[in-house]
Amino acid sequence: SEEMRLKAAKAKEEVAKAKAKAKAEADKKVAQAKAEERRAMAEAREQEMRAQVEAMRAKVVEAEAEVPKALAQSFRNGNFHQTSKTS
Repeated sequence: SEEMRLKAAKAKEEVAKAKAKAKAEADKKVAQAKAEERRAMAEAREQEMRAQVEAMRAKVVEAEAEVPKALAQSFRNGNFHQTSKTS
């Protein structure tokens, strides 16, 4: 009958709406998980970069500590000569 056909069509429409809603929710959860993964990766990369900066700073400090030693060695080796001003 027409009434049964309308009920069946309405039920089919409701099922389709429910499926679409469930898919949208699943898609949203996947997108959120991907966004969280990207955020975590960015945070890990930032921490790696901070560690690298600290390592570079340590190398700079080491190099700076060598300067007085190198100057002293140069003086000892006679590589520096006092110059007199002739004006």
